[in-house]
Amino acid sequence: MLKQTEQAPQEIYGEHCLRKNHRQELVLAVEKQMAKFCASLTKNIFTLAELAESRDPEIGSHLERVSVTSALLAGAWQKVAAAPEKMPENFVENIRQTSVLHDIGKIGISNNILLKPDGLTGTEFEIIKTHTLIGTQIVAAMKEGYPSTILNMALEIIRSHHECWDGSGYPDGLAGDS
Repeated sequence: MLKQTEQAPQEIYGEHCLRKNHRQELVLAVEKQMAKFCASLTKNIFTLAELAESRDPEIGSHLERVSVTSALLAGAWQKVAAAPEKMPENFVENIRQTSVLHDIGKIGISNNILLKPDGLTGTEFEIIKTHTLIGTQIVAAMKEGYPSTILNMALEIIRSHHECWDGSGYPDGLAGDS
């Protein structure tokens, strides 16, 4: 006869199967929630991009061109990179999705500067240059609710898309491989 603290092998095996099935169910539930999260995040990214587009009708085709060109460049770079296996699995797709946010900060720029048909004054150009910082703030606030690799990528793109190899860009004046 078994003691109360001992279990028959079939009872142990049955418990193990139940725990294993429970774990599988939990994994599936987490995967399902992650898929919903990713779909929601993608929708939010495109909604933000459409918001920027609504302020300046000419930006729409610009966003599409930047998205397609960024994906093409990322794909080409991925093929020649020293360690492509170290790149995120969805690197090119993430670049395509997040590049549309590069000018999101322009929603914080006054229409009389943003839509000015003539050339900008030096002061107005300095104001336009702040769109990289405004966009970074917008997505950083969004990231608090959606901690993700894709938003980290968006933050880098938004902040640095006007940097130049020679250091003459903005907002940080990065040069070379910085």
